[in-house]
This record gives sequence, structure tokens and C-alpha cells, in this order.
Amino acid sequence: MPRVRVNRTARQQDGPVVTKHSDATAVRLPETMAVLLAAVSGFVDAFVYLRVYPVFTANQSGNLVLAGIAVGEGEWGVAGVCAVSIACYIIGAALVIAAFDRDRVAGRARLRAALGTEVVVLIVLVLVGTAFGRGRSVSHVVDAPVVLMVAATACAMGIQGVALRRVHGVSVLTTAGTGNVTTIGERLGRFGAVMADRGDELAIGIIGGVVLSYVLGAVGGALASRVNSVGPALVLIPVAVLASAMIVQLRARGSTVNPG
Repeated sequence: MPRVRVNRTARQQDGPVVTKHSDATAVRLPETMAVLLAAVSGFVDAFVYLRVYPVFTANQSGNLVLAGIAVGEGEWGVAGVCAVSIACYIIGAALVIAAFDRDRVAGRARLRAALGTEVVVLIVLVLVGTAFGRGRSVSHVVDAPVVLMVAATACAMGIQGVALRRVHGVSVLTTAGTGNVTTIGERLGRFGAVMADRGDELAIGIIGGVVLSYVLGAVGGALASRVNSVGPALVLIPVAVLASAMIVQLRARGSTVNPG
């Protein structure tokens, strides 16, 4: 494995910093992985919002707003589903960190395991939706199938959210947009302050690609949701993308990526 020099005293605002975090040094094609995962998030968010229940399962910032509005308007069912989504997202993220986020576990191995787990959870979503006849049109009734589908999807998105956090030393989040958009604004501001360097250009390119991919994934999810003849099996589209990403990592055992 190529040796990566770690700058332990690097300035926090001076562009990407290579750390000891294993996912930055071992994941194959990290830029492509980040873009694909963001597209999956956008697709799943759109599908759940349009076909299951009007909440988000990846974009938890949106859920916090929806939950606040629901409480203010006395819509306790909506608030409860938002709370389920937020809680299960946290659980999914915590499970990955507890199981795989250790220095001795290579980032590629953790990403493979996380993607495999996410695929299984999303397949459970498809099975639940098929068994209970859900996922063909949005429901405004809170019942067990809705809660199960939201919970499973949010857990999958939480798993994905921490599966890949750095690309060439740049922090990314493939399940939401607010933090990424804020970072783009911060990096652009450094150009105005004549403080920018190539690291800022790299960060804007990577994070911009992730944000765009999330939006395009949502567009794809919305367009796919218009096909009324297909129910929860639409989720097999992101499942196929995740499985392909996992195969790429499985076939990459002999090579690593130097993010420096």
C-alpha cells in the first residue's frame, strides 16, 4: 500500500488534508463512488416522499423542518414518522461506526460491508412494500407498513451516510445537501478573500458533483415514480447501483488509491 504522509498540524481551512482515516486511502474510484451514492440518496428520497409517505429518509435536515411544522400544526402522525426516520438514520450510522470504523479496518472493506448491508435493508423495504401493497402511491395514513418502510430506508441511508466520508481528503456527505452547499460557499468565499488554492478547487469540484448527483437522483426517482405499473420494485434501481459499486470494491483488492 502506498505510504501517505499525514500533516497533523495542517490548517483546517487550507484545502484537503489527508488523514489516517482508512476510507480516504483504500476506496477505489472514490469520486465515482461518492457521485453514485449521492444519486442513490436522491432517488430514494424522491421515491419515499412520492410513493410511501411525505417525509425524507436521507435528507434529515428536511425532516427536522417537516417535524417542526407538523408539531406546530398538531400533525402528530407526520411528526412521529419524521422522528422514526431520524432515529433510524442515526441507528444505521451508529451501526457502521461501531462495526467498521476502526484503524485496522480498511476503508474499502468497510465500504463493501456497508453497501452490502444497505442492499439487504433496501430489499427488505421492497419485500415489505410488496407484501402490504404499499409503494405504489403516497399514503397519508400512519400504519405499520409505512413505519417499517420509512424505518428500513432511513436505516439504509444512515449506513450509507458514513460509508464514505472523505474523497481525496475532502469531507463529503452523500445523503444530504445543506452541509455540502455550505462547504461550497465557504470555499468560494476563499477565492474572494484571495486565500484559495488548488485544494479549494478540488473541493468545489468534488462536492459540486455530489450535490448535482443528489439532485439528478431525485429527478430520476420522481420520473420513475410516475410509472404507476411498477410499485416498490422501483427501489431495485438503486439496489442495482449499490450492488455494482460493491462489486467494484470487491474486484479492487489488489489496488488502492492515494488521495494525496
